[in-house]
Amino acid sequence: MYTNIKEKLQAFYFSRPAPWGQDPHNPMLDTITDAAEKTNETSAYKLKAIQYKTIAEIFQPKIFACVPFYYELATKNSYGDGSPFQPGKHAGGWLTYRNYHLFRDENPEVFDQFKQQQSKHFHFTCGPYVDLVHYCFSYTNVVKNGLKGIWEQAVSQLPNCKTQKEKEFIECGIEGLLAVKRIAERFAEEAKNQLQSIPNLTQDERDNLEWISRTATRVPWEAPQTFHEVLNCLAFFREVAGSIDGIGQNAFGRPDVLLKPFYDTDLKDGILTKEKAKDLICKFLLLWDCHHDRTSIFSIRQPHEFENSLNIGGCDENGNEIFNEITEMFLDAHYELNCIFPKIMCRYSAKSSKNYLQLINRALLAGKSNITLSNDDSIIPALVKSGKTVQDARNYLTSGCWDITIEGCEKKPCAEYFNLMRPLEAAIHRDCLPENRIPPKSITVSHIETAQNFEELYNMILKDIYAILEYKRNAIYIGYRIWSDICPNPFYSICMKECLENRKDVTAGGAKYNPNTVYFAGFANLVNSLLAWKEVCFDKKQFTLQETIEAMRKDWDGYGDIRQAMMSTPYFGDNTKKSKELSAKLHNDLCNFVNSMKSYYGDTFNAGYLNYVEFKTWGHTLRATPDGRKLGDAISHGIGPTRFRYIESPSTVINSMTALDFTKCPSGSILNMVLPANISSAQLEAVERTMAKAGVQSIHLNCIDKNLLLEAQKHPEEHADLIVRVCGFSAQFVSLEPSWQEEFINRNFYKL
Repeated sequence: MYTNIKEKLQAFYFSRPAPWGQDPHNPMLDTITDAAEKTNETSAYKLKAIQYKTIAEIFQPKIFACVPFYYELATKNSYGDGSPFQPGKHAGGWLTYRNYHLFRDENPEVFDQFKQQQSKHFHFTCGPYVDLVHYCFSYTNVVKNGLKGIWEQAVSQLPNCKTQKEKEFIECGIEGLLAVKRIAERFAEEAKNQLQSIPNLTQDERDNLEWISRTATRVPWEAPQTFHEVLNCLAFFREVAGSIDGIGQNAFGRPDVLLKPFYDTDLKDGILTKEKAKDLICKFLLLWDCHHDRTSIFSIRQPHEFENSLNIGGCDENGNEIFNEITEMFLDAHYELNCIFPKIMCRYSAKSSKNYLQLINRALLAGKSNITLSNDDSIIPALVKSGKTVQDARNYLTSGCWDITIEGCEKKPCAEYFNLMRPLEAAIHRDCLPENRIPPKSITVSHIETAQNFEELYNMILKDIYAILEYKRNAIYIGYRIWSDICPNPFYSICMKECLENRKDVTAGGAKYNPNTVYFAGFANLVNSLLAWKEVCFDKKQFTLQETIEAMRKDWDGYGDIRQAMMSTPYFGDNTKKSKELSAKLHNDLCNFVNSMKSYYGDTFNAGYLNYVEFKTWGHTLRATPDGRKLGDAISHGIGPTRFRYIESPSTVINSMTALDFTKCPSGSILNMVLPANISSAQLEAVERTMAKAGVQSIHLNCIDKNLLLEAQKHPEEHADLIVRVCGFSAQFVSLEPSWQEEFINRNFYKL
């Protein structure tokens, strides 16, 4: 039914990828530079205003006559969500490219050490010190007020400005609002031009162009008035915010909450039918699913990541369940179109409607793992405990890959991964690490071989972890201190209620909430390592601590007896008293330390258990560890157990999770599980409800048979529709490069 639309969208987007590692020159950057040099301005805000105005005049609107939406500025490559660090420099990143060196110039020694720590896999940040990738636009505010309403509020704030920086922020934000008004007007002009210049338009194409030519002159400057106009705003601001501010804009908010009142009104007024609404939703989804060629082979250098997430379900501000016609239409459309993108993030709870879970599980049971489940019962209490109001917490989003944030009032750095196993590796292998694995001078590790008892060993390991966390915190303070003088985001910020009222950019702490984050990677490996040492070296005294260290330095070669002893101890996920007690202690110690730190703006640090492809890439270089790992073995993913200890039943893992207090994890935690392909809908629903009651925060479920995967390796042409959840993204299994296919096949396949 949508073949023509798919062909037109794919013809455009598939021709626009910029391969990682390449950086083709973009002449739009030269034009902005020329405009800036004529003014001799040095203020980041005034330079950003020049960037806004220039982009608004020189971009070339791309309108697809076959779709009833205007949104594509065509200034970024097809992977681009606006992040300045994605392949192919784009106009929105001009100010960041121009000023990036200032992050290093502020303190070259600390900056270089920080980058060395990252390159040696101690931690990861999506930017210099600050996250420039994960942003969530304030859709609710702009839909309610229109840009004109925000502009009026901004103008009224000018007399209240107390500093030059406040004045420059408001003035630049106003320029951004006016630039976006001009961008929309140019879409209207282009639609009128196509109506006059393109021969043989179909009636649908003519209707679409006429709608765009009428609507873009008014929306989003004026608040949208119809279901169609609001849906267009979701597409428009997703592209515009990234394209002019140079930030990774990767969430669509909560469309079943935002669209429902307009849907009801349009039905009542007779200007919309349920069938027409479903058709618009289908076409909206295709805009994003057709950005990326899913048949291309995934590798680290050629990712299958197009960060856009769309949240449905959950509850409203009063705690009432959200499950309406819009929720159903998005799930139906996503399933029927066989979409991978946008990422569907389904909020749920132990009390979610049966019909809702059945709609979600339809895709999972069909071998299409393209949905994330986020548990309101666990996430909302964690957010409230971290300082959010109950109303804000109930309006949370799962954005990007799996990050928990609040739309319209929070700027939270995401993908702040911390490798728990790297300090341990450095302490174990300190005398025999290759040059590229030796810790930088900014990191020292304890002489763990001197520990006389388990408590001393445990404290040494945590001391090393805490020291690196403190160094990371102090380093990023430098970045936050100068962020607003380097690459502020006034258009994005002024659309946030608190930023406008505070007269501060998000980069200056203007949002209502300004936390920092730490996402721990390798938690299960660390638990298992500690359990192994405790039992083998201190409780049973089978081998000395030094003997186990020597065995690991030889990658266990010739030390099979020691490795076997270390792998015969309790382990995370086995639901035994010993593993649950130690995992709870480690969890509490790590989270309490993180939560005790303060962000640069005085907010909290938030803990969580998430990691992207690093579970494989970090593991590839990580040397042998006490849990029985060998050099190159993957580390555990999220809050899940390792794959080196076979666990047959998912209930064993779920019951183990009850030992952990997830209210200490407001940043969220992910559990990735592979369940049997023949699981029934009722069984899958029971697993999900059990996870919700156990406090598991977010889950990725694959319902698939290992033999089918092996068959797909042999006959990929017969299994193109097999979609697996790799980590923060889903992909066709046959499109994964062989090493990633093997990684998935070697996961723990649970039985019921």
